[in-house]
Amino acid sequence: MDAGAILEDAGFRLHEAGTGDEAKILLGAHGQNITLLFSDVEMPGETDGYALARYVDEHWPDFEIVIASGRLTPEKGDMRRGPEP
Repeated sequence: MDAGAILEDAGFRLHEAGTGDEAKILLGAHGQNITLLFSDVEMPGETDGYALARYVDEHWPDFEIVIASGRLTPEKGDMRRGPEP
């Protein structure tokens, strides 16, 4: 199943972006109404999921952040906050 569909079925309203750079634009327009970032690590474009999470943490420190990956394990320093792997 698609993670977005699961979240919508649970009652969440989504803003979806195909790249980290698109996500930054969406966040700039809707950041005041968003409480959770759910992102894959590997995304097309210049901004991967880790960089997007750091960007969100700097601009919206109250956001909850969930980063998912089917292949990569975070290394020390990939994320600014939270438990280290």
